[in-house]
Amino acid sequence: CADPNTGEAVDPKQLFQRLDKDKSGTVDKEEFTRGLEMCRCSLSPEEVDVLWSQLDGDDGESDGEVDYVVLVANLQRVNEEAIRGIQPPIKLVLRSSTEQSVS
Repeated sequence: CADPNTGEAVDPKQLFQRLDKDKSGTVDKEEFTRGLEMCRCSLSPEEVDVLWSQLDGDDGESDGEVDYVVLVANLQRVNEEAIRGIQPPIKLVLRSSTEQSVS
């Protein structure tokens, strides 16, 4: 994520702490969506739903919140898989998943 004003990379931990308004050590979907908007990550609401469901349910339990370690680990995994060619870039995965849910 880059700072929209300066273009410089934003430290993920600092961004997470800014998003975690209630200081619970986790972010909910609303806080996560705000972070995507702050980073100018343009995902449709359906794509956010697909991404969130993968992040929130990763530990085998969907509780509506994701902690920093789980969030970063999952996003890093998706990135690395895209780089190695195991998975297409996240935008293509999300687009495919949302198209399947519509049909």
